[in-house]
Amino acid sequence: MMSEDSGGSPKVSRSSMAIVALLGDGLLVHEVSAAGPGGPAAHVEAVATAVRSLPEGTSVVVVSHSNTVGLIIEKLGGGTPRPIADAEFDRMCILFGAGSGPKTLLQLCY
Repeated sequence: MMSEDSGGSPKVSRSSMAIVALLGDGLLVHEVSAAGPGGPAAHVEAVATAVRSLPEGTSVVVVSHSNTVGLIIEKLGGGTPRPIADAEFDRMCILFGAGSGPKTLLQLCY
């Protein structure tokens, strides 16, 4: 699902542009705003709910801020990753596993 601006045109946030450029037109983008009521906790819950609602076998890329990535991974059952500092931009976490089954978290630095 691609989000739309007020004029009905598809839009992609700046943080999603790199992944869209890499993966191309076949990528479906669903943006979950962090600006809504409830702050970061509500954002984390909304992202986890969106991920869990996808069909089994779906690959998902979550792009988020350093203060929510770890919380999203925890909410999805991936344990507690090493904290990401605000100025740290070379980290990637990959969570493997489906549904309520066991998860494996791979933490990379590039």
